Amino acid sequence: MSAKLAIRAARAGDAAAILDLEKMFPSDRMSPRTVRRFLRAPSARVWMALAGGDMAGCLVLLTRKGARHARIYSVAVSPAQRGRGLGMRLVD
Repeated sequence: MSAKLAIRAARAGDAAAILDLEKMFPSDRMSPRTVRRFLRAPSARVWMALAGGDMAGCLVLLTRKGARHARIYSVAVSPAQRGRGLGMRLVD
């Protein structure tokens, strides 16, 4: 049986878990500085997906004041959690 998934807003203390997820990918990784900046920026929304309390995925959404649209900057799902629709749940 697979672990229950939960999605929540990321907090400053989640930077290390987000960076650990980023390390699973060979390119286009966010730097520690970028992750910390997004976690503090009012124009960024960072969402975490947790499976059984462990980091399973992350989405960074960038907004612009007065704009009607937002931009997905990053979506990452851990290799162990792929195929569960987690990326789509983060986007939704």
